[in-house]
Amino acid sequence: MDCEGGNDADLDACVVDSETAEDVAYTYDCGDFWEDFVACTDDRSRCSNNNFGPGDDCNAEANRLQECISKRR
Repeated sequence: MDCEGGNDADLDACVVDSETAEDVAYTYDCGDFWEDFVACTDDRSRCSNNNFGPGDDCNAEANRLQECISKRR
């Protein structure tokens, strides 16, 4: 939260969002793509302009995850 500001409620909401996204990925049998996306964001996330994330560095992983989920819905 140092990068983006916020409080404990913001952090809790972020955790819930991430857990929900993970649940969706595994529900649609896309867990491997989820793990690739998380590994990328873990490796490449940084603070930039008060925003913590990978920027565009993980677009390929995010796209593969979304394609997997979309095909199975």
